[in-house]
Amino acid sequence: MNPWFLGLLLVSMLVLPLPFALRWWRRRQARRAWLALAPRLELSLAAGGDQRLLSGRYQGHPVEVLLSSDGTAQMRMTVQAHLPPDLHLSRQEAGSRRLQLRGLRDIQVGDAALDAAFVIQGSNPAAVIRLLREPGVRDALLALVAGNPQAVLTRNEVVAPSGYPVQEEPCRRALRALALVASTLERTAGQHAQLAASAREQAWSERLALATARPQAPLPPEPALPPVDKAPMERNVRSKYGRRKSLYFLFGQLPVAVGWWMWLLGGAFKHRHELLGLAPTEWGALGGVLFVLGIGGGLYGQLKLLRCPACDESLTQEGAAEAALSSRRVTRRNRTSLALKFSACPFCKTRLR
Repeated sequence: MNPWFLGLLLVSMLVLPLPFALRWWRRRQARRAWLALAPRLELSLAAGGDQRLLSGRYQGHPVEVLLSSDGTAQMRMTVQAHLPPDLHLSRQEAGSRRLQLRGLRDIQVGDAALDAAFVIQGSNPAAVIRLLREPGVRDALLALVAGNPQAVLTRNEVVAPSGYPVQEEPCRRALRALALVASTLERTAGQHAQLAASAREQAWSERLALATARPQAPLPPEPALPPVDKAPMERNVRSKYGRRKSLYFLFGQLPVAVGWWMWLLGGAFKHRHELLGLAPTEWGALGGVLFVLGIGGGLYGQLKLLRCPACDESLTQEGAAEAALSSRRVTRRNRTSLALKFSACPFCKTRLR
């Protein structure tokens, strides 16, 4: 073997796994650093997967640390409040290009600093603007993005990434910024909810007072409705159900009976040469095909044809025969035969014949 080729092969075998080994080593070191830092941050080891590393509470807010494969991590803090639906704030430089590609809208709050720092999205723009225009929310979000440019607010979670290597002081600053945003959003959302509730209560009381102060005029008598002639509808139902039963007999029961007799007939004259131009084996094969087609047509008819045209309930389902014939024992075998004898639908009581 060529020594140059052998050397190149050995070098490639040593070099190619290096990035994967480096990522594994960085993740292992980051995991050890987070586990050593957890008691000082008052967090504990989380259960439920290798990625979810730590969990706990920071200043009363639920927080968890998610470890990625390259050694970086995410600190995610939950906002315990009803925020505007589909609220999402991300970094302006990274998110603006994605919005252009996806054709989505960047909500403009009207504050220059906030609009320049975040790409703002939400399914209720008015509620998003009303929330983010509050001075406390604005200041908390700007303080968060000043120390963590990659921070994201998505629905009810505030997320701040943590790089490698893991250091205690940047993690503490990020947790303080996350807690400030979460507490400000919870307080502001609670105030907005109280204002909305009081406004609804005031509007309801004003409407009630106006309704009681205004004299109520007597309601005009309701006009008598003309009697409805049900005879044409019943005739239509009976004719439609009659056509369905005819189709069920034609494509379900008739092929089964004819195929069965053809199969028997093919075996009855097996010692003769042929009958009506067909050999015994051909009679038997044709009868078997008809029998199988009849079985399939019968199953389809039970599902689609033997149904009440008025209420579209299946007359062969479990409980139909019991509702119509409570004194007779009903089994799965005679359920279809009993359905063919119904004179009225057991569910809507419409006449069928």
